Amino acid sequence: MQGWIRDLNLARCLALALLFVAGPVALADTGYSDLDLGIARFALDTGDDAKALRHTREPDTEHHTIIRARALLNTGSKTEAIALLDRLINGDYYRGEAALLKSGLVNADKDNRTPLLELASRKGHGDIRQQALYKLAEIARKSDRPDRVGQILATMDSGYWAALGYMNIAADYGKRDLNPSRALIALRVAMAMAEEDPVRQRGEALKAQLLVRAGLLAYGNEDYDKAISFLEKVVLESYSTPQGLYLHGLALSAKGNQRDAMQSWHRAKKFPLAFS
Repeated sequence: MQGWIRDLNLARCLALALLFVAGPVALADTGYSDLDLGIARFALDTGDDAKALRHTREPDTEHHTIIRARALLNTGSKTEAIALLDRLINGDYYRGEAALLKSGLVNADKDNRTPLLELASRKGHGDIRQQALYKLAEIARKSDRPDRVGQILATMDSGYWAALGYMNIAADYGKRDLNPSRALIALRVAMAMAEEDPVRQRGEALKAQLLVRAGLLAYGNEDYDKAISFLEKVVLESYSTPQGLYLHGLALSAKGNQRDAMQSWHRAKKFPLAFS
């Protein structure tokens, strides 16, 4: 034991001492910009915002800056985040994403949100652009401008955000119209959009929700065959499944098929409370 202690290098002992004393601070950044960026990105994606902030303390690129801004937003540091987002909005590479993020901080002010969302829809790409267009469509829908809503949705790519837009239109039709035809057409369009979402699990979950809505609408209009045809397509691995099975049972019962109705309700009861 004593020999092992004599063999220790003094420099190594000092390094170990500094490591234990400094703790996380000594590991705050590596001194290599690309490595810090990778660590910060991984930390942000895995919910470790504190670590993401430690590795972007002095952001020297726009990529570092957007990661820090997102981590700051997640931790409630809005003032500092807005300052970084304003810098990015006037930058080169993240104007769309920065504008979209900032638009979420002025939810109550439509006049301030609209220019930011329009900028995000012009400068953003992929999901950022689609989300910005969806939010613009929602502003128009809530302002009772259906023609403008249609124009915006027509410019969107098929996928999750376009499907949400048509789902909301269907909800409006369902409230206004005595005949469910327009609402069902909008829901069918939304289902087709959801099927093309590049994020498969997200699209399938939304489609299940849309099928339940369509089934409920048909059931309320006493079109039980159509309701059953919608509800039979709800997948059995979604949060909408228990509702779909319950409504499926109601539609079967309304047609006089009590045995199959009881089977649907029995299957619905097997789902945990988290799915109900």
